[in-house]
Amino acid sequence: MKALRFIIAASAAAAPAFALDVPFRPRPADGGFPGEWLTALSAGAREAGMAGASSALTGGAAAYANPAGTDSGSRSGEAVIMVAPLLFSGQYQALSVSYPLSDSGNIGASFLHMGSGSADKTDALGRSIGSFSEQDHAFLLTCSQRAGGTFSAGLSLKAVRQSMSERSATGFGADLGLQFRPLEGLTAGVSALNVARPKLRLAEETDTFPVFLRLGTAYRHMMLDRPVLISADAGTAAPAGGGRRLFRYAAAMEVQPVSSDTPFFVRLGVNQREYTAGFGAGSGNFVFDYAAAFHEAGVSHRFGLTFRYDVVSKFDLRRIREERLTALKLEARDWLKAGNLEKSGAAVARILEMDEEDGDAAAIRAEIRRLEEKAAAGARAAEAKAAAAEKYASARRFYRAGRYRKALEAMSGLETMFEGDVKAIGLIVMSRAHVLISEERYGPAMKELRKAVELDPDNREAAILYKRLGDIAGSAENGR
Repeated sequence: MKALRFIIAASAAAAPAFALDVPFRPRPADGGFPGEWLTALSAGAREAGMAGASSALTGGAAAYANPAGTDSGSRSGEAVIMVAPLLFSGQYQALSVSYPLSDSGNIGASFLHMGSGSADKTDALGRSIGSFSEQDHAFLLTCSQRAGGTFSAGLSLKAVRQSMSERSATGFGADLGLQFRPLEGLTAGVSALNVARPKLRLAEETDTFPVFLRLGTAYRHMMLDRPVLISADAGTAAPAGGGRRLFRYAAAMEVQPVSSDTPFFVRLGVNQREYTAGFGAGSGNFVFDYAAAFHEAGVSHRFGLTFRYDVVSKFDLRRIREERLTALKLEARDWLKAGNLEKSGAAVARILEMDEEDGDAAAIRAEIRRLEEKAAAGARAAEAKAAAAEKYASARRFYRAGRYRKALEAMSGLETMFEGDVKAIGLIVMSRAHVLISEERYGPAMKELRKAVELDPDNREAAILYKRLGDIAGSAENGR
């Protein structure tokens, strides 16, 4: 007994209590073919709301219907989770993740689980000996690749496991899928599920999953300035052993009734089994989806959550890093030209945090240090010049007060500082001459006075003193 067979049988038994009188076509009362749960249900509440018409759709949960659908044509990934309570404590969950490796390649993974409710376990005499349940699991690993912007191909490797009571079995298989975009807004998809056929053997009988072929289209266009998506699917499978060939069909519509910028969706669909309706509402990168399916046994509900995230490849990271480095170098040079060494240095520090060996940053830092040293030297020179100017002012006061030795002491060591300054050098020379005169060293004093006149021919004081010293020297010579 398979979980799907158990749930369908239980639903059929409960139909009189839950009947909706919906005009579905009569169907054979069997439990379906092995692995049918992997084709009859959906991996997302959005797809469930569109009656499973998803062979030409894309997204994180697309690998369930078509492995090529994980290529969404963007640099965004998706994580999709769906939970679906089934009748009589049955349950179904699906988790799917897609991740873009590049602009044209994606990988994805899906985990699906369906469990039946608890059923009585009896012995050969019909006596109850406890209870049991059936659990089915499937894991899909998918890769897809897009070529030329219009064609996508995908492959899913899958492992399925079925357990019932004390027995369990595991099988492995593969799915293939293609999608083609011949016109803007139009996508066609075809997939061959179980192209490598999983086999499960719980006891003597081996269940072999049949190849299930799906073909679908999806067309997106604007109607009354509102985005509308119309999709349709058809599928068929021939179970091993000559069982009845199964045919499925589905058609659905998804509308954004508010605007293309508002993440609110309304969905309607129909397939050979049920009518479906649902909606989706989002905020930021999250979208909540709900779907309801109406069939003979009653109403079933599907709840889903989709999270979209942007993926930055290694190439994009390098490009972003290079763009950031270029911008920082430009910023550092601009601040350098403006003379703001502090901000230029901060930009260089951010560059070196990203690349310690960046040659341009090292050159800019060297130029900053040179300018800092130059500025420091200029500051020291300005400080020394200010001190010298103060000493010069003090020396002038001493000179005017006739304290020539004090004036000379105040100007000590400043001749180099005041080189080219006639008045300052003249003050030094005149102070020295006065000191020599006070010491009656007239010859050296006359040399200093001569220097003073050479520096400033208009220096009347130096000229008068020089003449007086000359007269004194002449008188002393005549006296001999």
